[in-house]
Amino acid sequence: MTVRSQARLTGATVWMIVQTTIVLFIMTAALFAPPARGSILLVPLTPAARSALLSGAIAHGARLEGAGPVAGSVVVQAERAALAPAMRAAGVLMIAARPVLCGPIAGGRA
Repeated sequence: MTVRSQARLTGATVWMIVQTTIVLFIMTAALFAPPARGSILLVPLTPAARSALLSGAIAHGARLEGAGPVAGSVVVQAERAALAPAMRAAGVLMIAARPVLCGPIAGGRA
């Protein structure tokens, strides 16, 4: 006669896994959410978005800081509220331009 040990997920264990997943998702979203004002990484999601990226960003008050780490992406100084509607309509993803992702900002500021 053999005794088998079976690992079971109890309701409490499943609930803890769900809660941990939600917390990690929220923390990740907060890390990448663009700031209200500051450095924002603009990533075009389509070829059409890539061609309209710079002109649309500049038309809505963004100031170019440099190229981003992803092909076709750029880092700008801008106000999220002014830029977000146009970038969303154009198919451009807005992400916080953290120095870890984009390198140091021109002029030595981090």
